[in-house]
Amino acid sequence: MTTKKTENLLEKILRFRLGEHTIIIVMSVIVGLLSGFANMLFRATMHFAHEVIFVGGSKLLHITEGGYYKLLTPLLPVCGALLLIPLSYIFKEGFYGYGFSSFLEKVNIQGGKIRVKTIFSKILGPSLTIGSGGSAGVEGPIAQIGGAIGSLVGHVFKVSGNRIK
Repeated sequence: MTTKKTENLLEKILRFRLGEHTIIIVMSVIVGLLSGFANMLFRATMHFAHEVIFVGGSKLLHITEGGYYKLLTPLLPVCGALLLIPLSYIFKEGFYGYGFSSFLEKVNIQGGKIRVKTIFSKILGPSLTIGSGGSAGVEGPIAQIGGAIGSLVGHVFKVSGNRIK
């Protein structure tokens, strides 16, 4: 009897087919998990940059002692901006600026094709900017990172452009 139950269960498993909607849901879970991990990496990188540039730089320049040393405070965001220069040569396309409008254009007009480099450029660039005291927000980069991951997963599973959107 046990072998018949096992055989029946095995037959049911072999006949089971995933529907299109189930596959989309599974891919959505994958995108959500990967985007969550990328968000954690983005925030960890941002805090690391803050500790190294802003906190470490303040100690190095004796800004924490007060007095005339406080006049050196603007040098900290400048140091962060200087670190962005080599990254701008590595990630040439759309590195500087907000870039969310071009991201939306790629998603809605160009079929959701977003380059993998976007993930790394949107983790490193804003992390250095925000971590060094520069003026930027986290929502735009997080959305772009998640969108790039969604595009990557969609292309790996050969999903149509409309489904990737």
